[in-house]
Amino acid sequence: MNAISLDWRDDLCFNREQFGDKLAFQGNLDPSLLHGSTEMAKSATRAVLSAAGTKPGHIFNLGHGFAPSARIECVETVLREIVGD
Repeated sequence: MNAISLDWRDDLCFNREQFGDKLAFQGNLDPSLLHGSTEMAKSATRAVLSAAGTKPGHIFNLGHGFAPSARIECVETVLREIVGD
């Protein structure tokens, strides 16, 4: 299966609905959210996971990676939300 990367400005839900049977998708979390509160990081992560849906074909990732100045607490929060811990 072919895959494309999306950044946080792309509508993941729309792309999954339109092309989800033909393409896999990677990404979609705004990396700037790793510099704010853990609640904001958690909420944004849940929104990405919700937009991705439950079908196979989504690789959770940041839109463009994260800076060394990202708050480790936010990174940990995102990881816990992804694995369901």
